Amino acid sequence: MKSRKKLVVSLIVGGIALAALIGGTIAYFQDTEISAGNIFKAGKFNLKIDNTCHYNGKVCVLDPTGSGKYFWQGTQEECFCTWSAKDLAGELFFNLLDVKPGDNGEDTISLHIENNDAWVCAAIGNLANDDNGCEKPESDIDQTCGAGEGELLSNLFFTVWKDTDCDNIWDEEIPGTPGTPGQPAEQILVQDKPAKAGYWSIADSSIGAPLKGDTTYCLGVKWNVPLATSNIIQTDSLLGDVIFSAVQSRNMDNFKCSDLFTEVCGDGKDNDYDGEIDENCIVCGDGEIEGDESCDDGNLEDGDGCLSTCLIQPGWQCEGEPSACAPLCAPETEICDGLDNDCDGAVDEEAIDALNWHTDKDGDNYGDPDYFVTACVAGPGYVLEDTDCNDFDLEINPGADEMAGDGIDSNCDGSDNPAPSWISPTGYFDNGGETGNRWINESNAYDNNTGTRSTAYVYATPGWGPFLELNLANPVSGDKLRYWMMAVVAGHYINQMDIDVYKDGFWQDVYQGPIDSSGAWVEHSYSFGVVSKVRVRLYNSFNNGLIYSRALDELQVWGY
Repeated sequence: MKSRKKLVVSLIVGGIALAALIGGTIAYFQDTEISAGNIFKAGKFNLKIDNTCHYNGKVCVLDPTGSGKYFWQGTQEECFCTWSAKDLAGELFFNLLDVKPGDNGEDTISLHIENNDAWVCAAIGNLANDDNGCEKPESDIDQTCGAGEGELLSNLFFTVWKDTDCDNIWDEEIPGTPGTPGQPAEQILVQDKPAKAGYWSIADSSIGAPLKGDTTYCLGVKWNVPLATSNIIQTDSLLGDVIFSAVQSRNMDNFKCSDLFTEVCGDGKDNDYDGEIDENCIVCGDGEIEGDESCDDGNLEDGDGCLSTCLIQPGWQCEGEPSACAPLCAPETEICDGLDNDCDGAVDEEAIDALNWHTDKDGDNYGDPDYFVTACVAGPGYVLEDTDCNDFDLEINPGADEMAGDGIDSNCDGSDNPAPSWISPTGYFDNGGETGNRWINESNAYDNNTGTRSTAYVYATPGWGPFLELNLANPVSGDKLRYWMMAVVAGHYINQMDIDVYKDGFWQDVYQGPIDSSGAWVEHSYSFGVVSKVRVRLYNSFNNGLIYSRALDELQVWGY
């Protein structure tokens, strides 16, 4: 019995030892799964633009020598309107400072959307169409100058198309062979139109699918100034911004470019690039009464009669735009200010500073002095000017041109001036019979339109000869004269002449220079005035001891 117990105990002790040994290596079932390095990272989204430009048949290309510069192809003239894909930092598609009629150019603009599909919109904004001077010959046809008065915008025409093959050429539709579809024409976005502020969709939900990421899309832009454009564009300038915008298309299936270019009221910006700021906005404080506003004095201050909510402050009254506000009425003298100064319920009636408004029946802006109404402002058909002598004839008023000799006082000056005529001077220059430079046959230096060409000689010492001075029997008012110069009698060195008129008390130069053609009337103009004398002298450029001459007909003045 003892031996059996020992065996049992030994087995028990041995089992405990074995269990202890097993427990030290595998105590339970186990399975481990690990997700390491979890991260959220925003995707890359970037619009880059490149450009290749042409101007008058030349293309701006990269220098093949590796200088990194761009030159007009075939020249050493550097250009700056071509660049590779980049974020724009001051680059200009157009920077042309000497545009002339007949000029033209093309640009291929490439859009690159990095990594993600995108909607893309384009806009033109901040246009400034200015006329920077009105010098001749532009001033002959254009008298409007200054900011906003330019004509270049209306004479500069653009065509824009989707250049699917990026070759800067608009590809028309090419028919296919029978049974085979042809090549569709590239889509034109703008055709032969002047630039204008605004935006258009290159790709949005209203016209199709977004542009694919990491794909190049090209726009072709062609411009020209017609050769027939006149001097009216001289010194004009056209400035503006070209804006490209890209918006992610994922999670924005219904995006439209109009969502991006929407006017924001009150920010003072042209958000929709239409050339107007805050249009169609009701803005309190802009001086205009709109919507539910009962006043708008041009500010947002309280305590001045018009509250910051554009409502009239209790105890005040407001009139006009911008609103002029005052405490409730205290009678004063009525004046022309758009207010009820005398508190009688009427505005500007019997104002002490009212004016006489004269009837203008013929609409020439000159009123009848005998018919008028007294008011601050009169309606149509009344003017302040009261000097019309015939208010029933549009062609008769102080600003009309006088048709002299027609029996009508067209300009209301009290008379119909006689028709002007050519009036010959009389008298002659006499320097006492000296043998030096002088005129000979002075008394025959005019002929009163008899057709006889009389001759006056001058000795040929170098320089200017003496003046032949002629009087007008009766001083006349006029603004031009004429003379007849015959051919050279001997020699050819008398080659200049000088003509003056004695006008309004002093001599005024009319012409000094080469002798004009012989055998015809030559006419010169001067400023209008009363002329009592004319004088003429000739210039000899060479002295060889001989006498040279020209036959001089009468000098005539055009006057009344």
